[in-house]
Amino acid sequence: MPFARNYAVESRPPGRSSGRSSCPLRRSRRWSSQKSRTTTRVKPAPGSLPSPCQNEYVRVVTEDLRLAGVLETVLYYASDQQDDMEWFYENVLGLVSLGLGRWTLAFRLGQGVVLLFDRERSSTQDEPPPHGASGSIHAAFLAAPGEYDAWKDRLADRGVTLTDEIAWDSGVRSCYFNDPAGNLLEIAERDLWTG
Repeated sequence: MPFARNYAVESRPPGRSSGRSSCPLRRSRRWSSQKSRTTTRVKPAPGSLPSPCQNEYVRVVTEDLRLAGVLETVLYYASDQQDDMEWFYENVLGLVSLGLGRWTLAFRLGQGVVLLFDRERSSTQDEPPPHGASGSIHAAFLAAPGEYDAWKDRLADRGVTLTDEIAWDSGVRSCYFNDPAGNLLEIAERDLWTG
């Protein structure tokens, strides 16, 4: 069943087991192979449409209410890593600095902004609401057409070691590496989420 652009698939409605889905729209290959012993019928939400996916439904998203894009992508660092993070994002990734805010480094990237927050301070701030994360956070960047291999060379020239490179089923390649705070970054050759 083809879907119009104003439909969004609700991937796991309440009561859905974590067993492998028979839904052709699901992309993940990491679902548990254990089959559910019980079937829970999910009552469709008001305004939903039938879906080819068992126990799933399609929720209608009104066309006059759409998000235009991602404005900010946030990564975190420890207080003593600010200088290294600033150097890395300016000199390795070549992002344009918007300056230093209150415990924040900001970089313009296309229509959006990459924000780097001091995790200790941002988790206790009053305004905007406190936020933060521990451990490695992931962000993926898109190489300009034809520049993927040049990016791998640039990273190597600046002493950045690739932790992995994947050739996806679609033929698109992406490489992974860490920033000074240990965040896992990725550069993709092309859009990985087409279709």
